[in-house]
Amino acid sequence: MALDQPYRLLNLFNEVISTAADSSSVTGLTEVDQVLSTLSDGQLATLLTRIRDWSTNARTSFVAQRLLHVVLRKYSPEKLMELPNIKAVVEALIPYTDRYLKQLDKLLQESYVVDYILREMEDLQVDSIGA
Repeated sequence: MALDQPYRLLNLFNEVISTAADSSSVTGLTEVDQVLSTLSDGQLATLLTRIRDWSTNARTSFVAQRLLHVVLRKYSPEKLMELPNIKAVVEALIPYTDRYLKQLDKLLQESYVVDYILREMEDLQVDSIGA
């Protein structure tokens, strides 16, 4: 973050998340979660700005939402409210986060339909074998 290279930072987080080894960690590595929980105010503000920017793109939104999850778990609302320009960042994040939540909800509902269809097909197969 100190180098101010958002693309390299995004690639770093992408790599960490895609090679997730620790299921108890949000990012996939407990060490990365710990580093994110010890950021200075300036670094945290920069990270939240990057999260906002990455949330606008469907290809980078997964990483952004994961990082947002870590930030919201590790920092108190009082601490976040002290950051400069936080109101604008949060107002920009809300519509994108809401959109991704709706997409996930839709996928969950569709998975129930697939489960139902598979159970019905298994029942039909058992009935045709038994007849």
